[in-house]
Amino acid sequence: MEQYDQLQSNLDSRAATLLSGAQLEAFRANQKTSRAMQEMGRGMRINMFGKEIPQS
Repeated sequence: MEQYDQLQSNLDSRAATLLSGAQLEAFRANQKTSRAMQEMGRGMRINMFGKEIPQS
C-alpha cells in the first residue's frame, strides 16, 4: 500500500494545480473512497486466504 499512497500523493499534488476548489474537494473525496475500498479488499483477501498476499 506504500506505493499506492505515494501514487495518490503525487496525483493529489498534480490535481491541486489543475482543479478548482470544489473540483479538488470532490477529487479528494473520491480518492478517500477508493482507498477505503482498497483496504476493504485487502482485508477480504486476508480473511479468504488466511494471510496477506504480497502485491507486485
